[in-house]
Amino acid sequence: MTTYLLDTNCLLSYITDRSPEQQSVISELPQDASSARCQLAVTNSVAMELVFVLRKVYARSAQETGDVLVNLSKTPGVMFLAEAGWSSVAENWPNPFRDYGDAVLATTARAHQIPVLTFDQQFRATFLKQRIGCSLLHAPRGSQ
Repeated sequence: MTTYLLDTNCLLSYITDRSPEQQSVISELPQDASSARCQLAVTNSVAMELVFVLRKVYARSAQETGDVLVNLSKTPGVMFLAEAGWSSVAENWPNPFRDYGDAVLATTARAHQIPVLTFDQQFRATFLKQRIGCSLLHAPRGSQ
């Protein structure tokens, strides 16, 4: 069974209606995980970034945001994954990854040899240059 590491943008597209096209694409993955066709991994930094965006951008309450994390953790086939250590992350930030969260995700993906799923084309390009597995999820034409 294949395991995928989820980028924050995937979770945001699943949880919110920020992009109905992306939501349509990503909504199949938790169903696949629940049916044991794949496993989805979430890091602590992705969960923290998700909490920040839900609270600050979407003005979700602490209770609503907490419920999202609890429901995510109870979804069959979804697991929370320990991140790579700081010394490894420091090798990837701020170069080649300008975003600290991206560097953590990249380092964790490499350490666990798990491909990352994302909608972010630039993020994927940097991953591939670093020889880290990354799959770009494609929303139907006309999105973003």
